[in-house]
Amino acid sequence: EELAEKSDFLEVSYLLIYGELPTTEQYQTFANSITNHTLVHEDVKKILEGFPSVAHPMGVLSSLVCAQTAFYPESLDPNRSHDDVEMSIIRLIAKMPTFA
Repeated sequence: EELAEKSDFLEVSYLLIYGELPTTEQYQTFANSITNHTLVHEDVKKILEGFPSVAHPMGVLSSLVCAQTAFYPESLDPNRSHDDVEMSIIRLIAKMPTFA
């Protein structure tokens, strides 16, 4: 309840990723990273146009999330660094509002 009343989405996201609530400086850095990765590639529009107008929204959303590997193929590398994994997480959080 306390998180819901006193924290915003990004603070809770940070908590889930890093295991602790961010300091003010950590929050600003995290929020800036999210903001810097909000743009969605123009080709995503083509993917959306391929769905029937009656397609279930969760099917569309999950497809868009999976399609991100086409734009960021390095995210499929099982041996990628911790920083690369973190970047994949940031990209997903940043693009989700546009996808939804």
